[in-house]
Amino acid sequence: MKNKDEKDVPVPEWRPVRPFTNFPPIEPQPFDTRDSTYIPDLSVEDSKVSRMSARKIKGIGIKVYSDAGSQTISHNTTALIQFNQIAWQRGMETSEAGEAFVITPHTGVYLVTSHTTWATHAGLIRCAITLDATTQETVAQNTLANVSGRLSISVPKLLQAGDQISVTAYQASDTAADRTILDTEYETFLSMVMLFST
Repeated sequence: MKNKDEKDVPVPEWRPVRPFTNFPPIEPQPFDTRDSTYIPDLSVEDSKVSRMSARKIKGIGIKVYSDAGSQTISHNTTALIQFNQIAWQRGMETSEAGEAFVITPHTGVYLVTSHTTWATHAGLIRCAITLDATTQETVAQNTLANVSGRLSISVPKLLQAGDQISVTAYQASDTAADRTILDTEYETFLSMVMLFST
């Protein structure tokens, strides 16, 4: 090959970097444009998220307590704690019978928390989180005379849709007397929050 001045010019050898047939196929996937974030290749590290809509973040959970008066627990007796008030609720329900049970709407891992405050007491007090009337987690303590008792449990649990969670209380007084559980939102309550679904 020669240019206009009749000088030899080397001819470049053009070679493809790789055959075009080896390029990955471009197959757009359907998606909902209302989603807060769409990452087509699922690579979170490469995604650029500038804003997220608070409306799209849907927490599932509930907190129940009682304001019907302190509940009396007889000596050497296990009783179901009754809840009749809902402090906050999203996507979860309670039972109709005294609001004693919280019902899980979806299969997943939930953080279940129970807090119980006893009035002046002496002897053994115990509380348990139950799943469909079967004890799952228990906490107990011996209290001194004229001292209120507080029992707390917080545990992640894998639950199935439709499971019923409740709290039971037991006391064995040193004088074989009845004892009471206080009934405000911050003294005796049951709360559940879904961590993730399965």
